[in-house]
Amino acid sequence: MGIHAQRLIAPDGSEMVVLSAADFDRLLEAYEDAEDAMEGMRLLREIEIEGTVPGAVLDAVYDEGITAVLAWRRYRGLSQAERARRAGISQVGSAESKAGWGTASRAYAPRSPPHSMPRNGRSISVNRNSKQFP
Repeated sequence: MGIHAQRLIAPDGSEMVVLSAADFDRLLEAYEDAEDAMEGMRLLREIEIEGTVPGAVLDAVYDEGITAVLAWRRYRGLSQAERARRAGISQVGSAESKAGWGTASRAYAPRSPPHSMPRNGRSISVNRNSKQFP
């Protein structure tokens, strides 16, 4: 099942290739498959670098309507004081930063996010350019 191509020299001297529509379609499909594979590898590298968000954190943010900071703190089993200590800020500063992050809802989540990860058949986005979970 090789590709049968005919090479021609055009009047301007450029080399042209003529092949059947079936061969062209096979080449195009192979090219698109290679593009998809490269995009998949790029996304895997991005996940390795940036990490992912656990489903329990996403559920808490979207279903309970709590802030991402609170969801992560609960997920990690940290008290507010311990979270503040690890972040190198006062507990008051921790409470103020948490209060300023806002909450999210599934209805608000963009349909074509810049970063998304599949979760239970849904796409959940993480907007890394703002201080809010989408």
